[in-house]
Amino acid sequence: MVVRKSIALTVLALLVTGPAAAHGPEARFVYARVVAAEPIVRRVTVERPRQVCREEIEYRSAPGAATVGPTIAGGLVGAAIGHELGDRHNRDALAFIGALAGSTAGHAWALRHSPPSEQVAVPVERCHVVAERRVEEVIEGYRVTYQYHGRRYSTRMPRHPGDRIRVDARLRPVGYR
Repeated sequence: MVVRKSIALTVLALLVTGPAAAHGPEARFVYARVVAAEPIVRRVTVERPRQVCREEIEYRSAPGAATVGPTIAGGLVGAAIGHELGDRHNRDALAFIGALAGSTAGHAWALRHSPPSEQVAVPVERCHVVAERRVEEVIEGYRVTYQYHGRRYSTRMPRHPGDRIRVDARLRPVGYR
């Protein structure tokens, strides 16, 4: 009688756990043919900085040769005056300071009294950054339609599956939602 009870319990356990084991993690995998894979596209606005440059012509006064003579003459006169005003300890320093002051004064006098200098065209490149906005399409995934045993099913996948898709016995794509 004990043997009959243990056989009955074993048969009962197999009947109860058999269907559950078929749907467990050991499910059987099959491949289904992909009928269509349509990209799921989302439009996004992308802003990219871009440098825009153009060449302009700028007119500048050319330094005239008429200022060179008075600048040198002023420097010589200033150096001579500074040399004469200094004593034996600071004569060279005062001569140098006098030369600077004299050349500056001579150059300023020449600019005031010389004819207007000619204008020279100088090419200048001017650049600035602009934000360029574009609408781009981004593929977020694929809407996949597959056929298995004469019926069609669809799912969403993160990448293109190719020409076949792996599904489990319960017709769910493996590894996808």
